[in-house]
Amino acid sequence: MQRGPNAPVRYRVRWRTASGAERSRTFMRHDEAARYRAQIEGDLISASWIDLMLARVPLADWAAQWRSTIVDLRPTSLGRLDSTLANHVLPQWGDTPLSAITNADVRAWVARMRASGMSASSVRKAAFTLRQILAAFTVFLRVKGAGPRPSPADWRIMLDMRLRPLREVA
Repeated sequence: MQRGPNAPVRYRVRWRTASGAERSRTFMRHDEAARYRAQIEGDLISASWIDLMLARVPLADWAAQWRSTIVDLRPTSLGRLDSTLANHVLPQWGDTPLSAITNADVRAWVARMRASGMSASSVRKAAFTLRQILAAFTVFLRVKGAGPRPSPADWRIMLDMRLRPLREVA
């Protein structure tokens, strides 16, 4: 579809993830697009860019994947971990996307558990279990995006981020 004579000019920033998937974001103003392009370029070059599509996974799905990797605990410790996960962590956070869990939300959850009369050690176990799950996901994102830093010649291939008016409007 062609841009009409009265349609606004838009600017698209396009890039590829470490796995080769194309991502893009559209802006109404050139300076906003240029700023975003610089941010993405820096993140891709330093291998610190995080694919937010991965962070949309619900905590319950990631927790199941994480739990299958826990092999260094005794059966009794695994039972306690499973119990904490099923009784405290998943009822509160199971359907929540990982990217939506904030520090303030976790602090409020801990305060509610403590105010409800739950023992300090049970609250600590629940918070520690959630922290382990989130820390494992952070490491997963870092490792997934990590890799050899591209050379300046490769940047032109990876970063198709020309800032020009779009001729097609989605």
